[in-house]
Amino acid sequence: MLQRYYTEIKSRALLLTISGILILLVGYTFKEVLLSIVVNLYNGSSSKLSYFIFTDVVEIFNVYVVLIFFVWKQILSFQVVYHFLVFLIPGLTKSEYKYLLLFFSISSGLFLLSVILFKKILFPFSWNFFLSFNSFVEFKALTLHFEAKLLDYIMFFINLYFSCILYFQFFLIPSALFIYFNTDLSTYKTFRKFLYYGCIIFSTLVTPPDVTSQIILSTVLIIGCEILVFGALLKSLLKRNQLVR
Repeated sequence: MLQRYYTEIKSRALLLTISGILILLVGYTFKEVLLSIVVNLYNGSSSKLSYFIFTDVVEIFNVYVVLIFFVWKQILSFQVVYHFLVFLIPGLTKSEYKYLLLFFSISSGLFLLSVILFKKILFPFSWNFFLSFNSFVEFKALTLHFEAKLLDYIMFFINLYFSCILYFQFFLIPSALFIYFNTDLSTYKTFRKFLYYGCIIFSTLVTPPDVTSQIILSTVLIIGCEILVFGALLKSLLKRNQLVR
């Protein structure tokens, strides 16, 4: 039995290694396409920036390496999760398999939603927000000219991207509450304040540094969590009433 598990783990590790190497090769082949896609994302903003600069002869190569590993980490992460789930599923009960599949589906949906919102809203808004601090040149106090360094732009994009992905996974917590809470409110009442603190911290991290947007997002998140928990409780009550009948 152990030998079979060892063989399966070794086979999956070999597949992941080969897949990782192929992803790197494909990424290097299409490195110019990756750079073009990332650079053109800011075109939807209102900024007048039309070019980037680089100050080191190896900087373009470093940019390509960063972008290739940026794509490599995401694709390989999904493959690792897939192989882990496939390896784990035979030892799960039907109920455990159902919950695991549900959480994986929710997490994947949150990932896709975060990527769409990042591309359409968050990144253009953040780019324009930080460039707006250049507006004081209109008062002619100073003469400033912003020239974006290509590597700095790429790092800004990647850091903001992964922050957005990570923060959106926070919604797995209310999803867990929706799945597991029953009519016993004592557990929820105990951890409610920690959930509220989490909503406030999440809102502080993902919104611009102004109080209004933080309050609005925190309120929406808290109301959403309460609705999810209420829905879970109502569903549990209806199920119990059906069993009693």
